[in-house]
Amino acid sequence: MTCAIDGRAPVGCSSGTAEFTDLADGNHTMVISAQDTHGNQGDAARVVWTQDRTKPTLTLTASPSAARTQVDPVLTLDSLEADNDEDTIDEESAGLRSFRCQVDGGSVWICPKQIVTEVIAATPGTHSVNAWAIDAAGNLSDPVSYSWTKTSDTPVVSMSDIEIQEGGVATVTLTLDLAPARAVNISYQTVAGTAGTSDFVPVTRTARFAAGTTSTSFSINTKEDSQYEPDEQFSISYSPPSGATLSRNASTVTILDNESPPALSVADISVTETTGSNLIATINVQLSSQSPDPVSFDYGTADGTAGAKDYSARQGSLTIAAGRTTASIKVPVIGDSLSEATESFTVTLSNPVGAGLSKAVSTVSISDDDPLQTLSFTNPTVVEGGLVRITASLDFASGQPVSFDYATQPGSAATSDFRASSGSVTIPAGSRSAAISLSTVKDTIYEGTEQYSVAFTNAAGASLAASASTVTLTDDDPLPQISISDAAVTEVAGKNVTARADVVLSNPSDQAVSVTYRTVAGSAGETDYAATSGTLTIPAGTTKKSIVVTVRDDLLIEGDESLSVIIENPVGASLLRDTATLTIHDNE
Repeated sequence: MTCAIDGRAPVGCSSGTAEFTDLADGNHTMVISAQDTHGNQGDAARVVWTQDRTKPTLTLTASPSAARTQVDPVLTLDSLEADNDEDTIDEESAGLRSFRCQVDGGSVWICPKQIVTEVIAATPGTHSVNAWAIDAAGNLSDPVSYSWTKTSDTPVVSMSDIEIQEGGVATVTLTLDLAPARAVNISYQTVAGTAGTSDFVPVTRTARFAAGTTSTSFSINTKEDSQYEPDEQFSISYSPPSGATLSRNASTVTILDNESPPALSVADISVTETTGSNLIATINVQLSSQSPDPVSFDYGTADGTAGAKDYSARQGSLTIAAGRTTASIKVPVIGDSLSEATESFTVTLSNPVGAGLSKAVSTVSISDDDPLQTLSFTNPTVVEGGLVRITASLDFASGQPVSFDYATQPGSAATSDFRASSGSVTIPAGSRSAAISLSTVKDTIYEGTEQYSVAFTNAAGASLAASASTVTLTDDDPLPQISISDAAVTEVAGKNVTARADVVLSNPSDQAVSVTYRTVAGSAGETDYAATSGTLTIPAGTTKKSIVVTVRDDLLIEGDESLSVIIENPVGASLLRDTATLTIHDNE
């Protein structure tokens, strides 16, 4: 026996069931031929069928289109491959082309094309339907679903929660989902919560829906006050009415506070330290207004110009009790014996709970009770060319830096004797002295002892014991020695000539040096020269000057003659050689 599918080549087959797995959806034909053992061919048998493995499509529409309470929607099923028109149908008469339904997760049943939900779900509540379509080939569609809520015909009272500013009138609106045939009365009363009877006017009353109306309202007065408080609530409790049901038995009224929250602030303070003992700096924290709840905050100190030697650091938390407005922070201030400027540290508030921050930082100033230091200076004496060191000293150590300015000023010592200088000096806190170093100039001029000054100004942190120091410069050059030299001159016939005797210093002086002088006759008499006397001055910085003697000519043959020139009474020098011989050579 052979079988041929859809015109394909025959293949051997046997009686029973033939299975083909590769057939597509659509119409198919199979031709079956049989042959006996003698080769006799029987008449061919032909089988024609349609193969369908595609799921049918199913749509569900509802009227009204949106699922709503109080309305029993009618559902309509639609599929090209399933069609039950009867209101009721059983499995035997339906065959395969039919619809299947499941209500609220129950058993699956054969359902008509149009489903009246009022019939399949008569009790109030939320319901759902799942539906499928089955085509002639027995293929089952994907399910479609629909949900709706069925309520009774009794009106339901709804109410909303409301918010109202403190002191305002709270208007509460009640609504019915159905207009009642008769008036509906609802009793209500206020119930305190976080808001008490100091915040609203309590009431016990009845609200009324007139027949045929779906809305009514009533009012509750709230009370104004001047105290900050968080938003508070009270509730309205409703008794079950006749002729209606309640969606809930209470609503909430929130009273919104209209006062600004209180703010924390701290003031700056000043304290005076006490030598040898500690004192307590009290920083008062002020709340701008009372709060019905506790207010807490953190605080901490921070160094400024004052540090650990001046106060004991503190940090922590404080709470201002409900109804109170102040708290205090205590910080120990350490007393010492150091002279100090006014110093300060800060106290800062942070992390407030139940209040804001108006002024969060307090500056605590510590005034010193120790006397102001006195600043004194040395008056040094140095040899010219040496280094000048002036020591500035405090009478005791200071707790603050002490500073001053200085500047050199010439005196008997000129600026050629020292290097002009100016500047500022600081004695560090805790120290008692500092030094000023100045340079002097080395020279070879006899000057004697000279002085210049160093002026002090702009002292800070101490008072000046003196406004200047005197620097004395000792000269290392010797007092000049003065000498007079011999001289000679030849007569000139018929003329007077001059002879010069030089007066010489061993080294220069910064001041004029003087001597008196006079001529003394020797072998030469006053007919040979003009006697002279007087004072000779050698200017400062120079070392020589001459004494001039006039020599007269005569007609006598005399030979060489001489006279003496004597210097005396030196000022600014010592005498080394006081007599010079002046020789006159004769020209006859």
